[in-house]
Amino acid sequence: MNQGAFKDDVLERIRRESDLVGQVSQYVSLKKSGQNFVGLCPFHSEKTPSFTVSPSKQIFHCFGCHAGGDVMTFVMKIQGLAFPDAVRSLAEKLGIRLNPGSRSENRAESELPGIFRLHENALDHFREVLVRSPQGQPARDYLARRGINMETIESFQLGFAPPSWDALQKALSRSGWTSTQMERAGLAIARNADASESKGHYDRFRNRLIFPIFNLQGKICGFGGRTLDPESTPKYLNSPETAVFSKGRLLYALEKAREEIHKAGFVIIVEGYFDVIAAHQAGIKNVVATLGTALTEAHLGQVKRFTQKIKLIFDPDAAGIRAALRSAELLVPSDLSADVVLLPDGQDPDSFLKARGPEPFSALLSKSTRLMDFAIHQTLKDPEAGTIDGKLRIARQLLPLVARIPRPIERGHYLRKIAEELRVSEQDILEEFRTLNTRPPAPGAPERKPVQVRLPKEEEMIIHLLLHKNDSLDPFLKVLNPEDFSDPRSRQIIDSLVNCYKSSGAPQPAEILNKDFTSPELASFLTGLSVREPDYEDAHQTLVDCLRAVRLKKLRTTMSELQGLISRAEQEGKSDTVRSLQNQLLGLKKKSLDSGETLTMRHPG
Repeated sequence: MNQGAFKDDVLERIRRESDLVGQVSQYVSLKKSGQNFVGLCPFHSEKTPSFTVSPSKQIFHCFGCHAGGDVMTFVMKIQGLAFPDAVRSLAEKLGIRLNPGSRSENRAESELPGIFRLHENALDHFREVLVRSPQGQPARDYLARRGINMETIESFQLGFAPPSWDALQKALSRSGWTSTQMERAGLAIARNADASESKGHYDRFRNRLIFPIFNLQGKICGFGGRTLDPESTPKYLNSPETAVFSKGRLLYALEKAREEIHKAGFVIIVEGYFDVIAAHQAGIKNVVATLGTALTEAHLGQVKRFTQKIKLIFDPDAAGIRAALRSAELLVPSDLSADVVLLPDGQDPDSFLKARGPEPFSALLSKSTRLMDFAIHQTLKDPEAGTIDGKLRIARQLLPLVARIPRPIERGHYLRKIAEELRVSEQDILEEFRTLNTRPPAPGAPERKPVQVRLPKEEEMIIHLLLHKNDSLDPFLKVLNPEDFSDPRSRQIIDSLVNCYKSSGAPQPAEILNKDFTSPELASFLTGLSVREPDYEDAHQTLVDCLRAVRLKKLRTTMSELQGLISRAEQEGKSDTVRSLQNQLLGLKKKSLDSGETLTMRHPG
């Protein structure tokens, strides 16, 4: 989690002044349980509450799905925001001014509110033309022919750019905007000064139905435009890449669909604006669209905030099939479950819904095909699939894709399936698979990691106790040495906690969570221990016993290493080295015999 753009003291102030219980209560019904609050987890389905919030530590943790973190993590997960956006959202509510970054970052950051306001003013103009101006009549007639009602027009805030070369510029200039500002926002294009045309700018969108494109915070990032002139090209035109608009990062209508995606448990990704609009108008509202580009890692990152399951609907032509196969290269190695929905008779979602209605469409969704099965089926349509050359060509297309599957059982399943479809032996397919050297997942494929971290028992108990302020633990801070701990993760946590005690006199799990721990599993481990109150009868004695055990283990490990060095020195005839090492070993044995180096720290009171 990158928090480098914000100062630590600002982030700490946001954590300190935020009401985590209040934030969570907007989404979860919480009940008091000891010092904590518990409720049903908003991130996975459960019947028994396992979601715990610690108001004193400003930490949440779910013992079911292991999600955990501070108030910023919660806002990120529940609202589907990136870290900087979650910070800005909380800071704005708290009236906290965020620190500026570098000069270039600060300048770019300062431009963003202006670009968003400019887009809002442009949308006001486009909507006014569509709904009320005589110039919008062709667009109103077009939408009527496509079956789009006024409620949907208002919901999606559709607009219309008239055929004029400068209608938008004239409208926005009355509000003080300049053509140069419009150019930076992607709304105007500078004329070629070397050509015969006059200098200046002209509107990017002309004689086009306008689709505003929003980010997850509901801010307008750009526009899509569909021409109403059958002779004009391109048929669809998007805003150019700007400080706020990127086709590879945005999905059309995701801000509208996010809640329905969460409820349905999956997202439907289509290719066109009208496919999305028709689906939402028909009551199927977990639908989004790419913006004329292939799916990207950034798109998947957006989707993962709301679901782990995708249903893809591509146009059933050759281009749509190629798009589906390209998506397979991205989706197969991911941890997302991806299906393809096949529409009959060359129809797209828009035309199918108008012809058949929502119920047959929902029925097709339930009969979706796994993306890998779809890829195999389409590839096997090779007209030479029955020949040796055809089989080799198909195998060399599919096996690299199979190699990107991170799960061994699923990978083996598809190797057997390809062998059956090509009518060759499974052994031959496996041999070809090895020959192509495709067995390891491709670089970038996600690794399967354990859900829960396990540390040595005594080390975990010490960490658990240190996470909960107790006066009897103070003496241990002077003698705790992270190097005594055998697990490097324990050393990392202990080092962070000792620094917290030194700087503030108390554990600060919320502070170290984002700053010191990049591993989601380790962060989850930390939040889990933070919200679980220690139930040891005597915290002081428990720490004495655990620290003794940790040090004894370290001593024995060191003794074993010394014994190995002694044996090597004896073999090499280095008698002086042998005597020196034996003296070191003797000293460690005395420590070990002394009941594990007895700790002499007085119990308070």
